[in-house]
Amino acid sequence: MDSVAFFGGRTDEGRDDSRLVVAVANDFSFVQIKSRRSINPAPSAASGVEVVWRIGHGLPEARGQGLPLPVFDAVSGQTLQAEAIPGGYKVSLPEFEHMALLVANMETVS
Repeated sequence: MDSVAFFGGRTDEGRDDSRLVVAVANDFSFVQIKSRRSINPAPSAASGVEVVWRIGHGLPEARGQGLPLPVFDAVSGQTLQAEAIPGGYKVSLPEFEHMALLVANMETVS
């Protein structure tokens, strides 16, 4: 399992520094980089993957207790639930074959 996370991104209107984006790939061995005579087999689906982040570091937080934090998987388009845990948030990703792309939108904490 490989992952990369970054904060920010671009929208149609320009730069947007209000999103946490986490890309997760279950296996890169299916990528063809050599001879096409033999096709690399696709990896099995990944399940049970969770993304966790701590509050207080400028990452997305809900505006108040009980309010939802907007989170979705950009690959499947599925809306996800961010669970508030002590000191942070946890999101369970849906089962995916190759990749999931979690996007959490920033909410200004008042």
